[in-house]
Amino acid sequence: MVSASGGLVVGLAVGLLALVLQVVVNVARAAAAGFARPASTAAQDGGAAHHRPLSIEAAAALLPAGARGRWLESVDEATHDYPAEEHRRLLRDFIAHAPAVIAWAWALELRSRALGIGVRSGSNR
Repeated sequence: MVSASGGLVVGLAVGLLALVLQVVVNVARAAAAGFARPASTAAQDGGAAHHRPLSIEAAAALLPAGARGRWLESVDEATHDYPAEEHRRLLRDFIAHAPAVIAWAWALELRSRALGIGVRSGSNR
């Protein structure tokens, strides 16, 4: 028999393994795409020649799909709302906070998956 704390350790290990595998898959996808800007964001801004730094694109590639779009929108909104002289500082702040954002986004994603929360076919939500 496995004790409650042993079960917790096993659960955390399995969750961490799933997280690592998902990060590897996302990085591989981003590398295969050459860290290109997603077509959906290009369409949203009318195809303007707006390019984010590679570090922002790389950090976004590590996020789950839903969080990725929201985070990139936050980056774009911040760079749009502030003068060009502030952009370097803003982007540096986004990159400095990216590890925490990635960890929390995946924790919420894994929690949602484990609890079966989310959009399912036939759901009334």
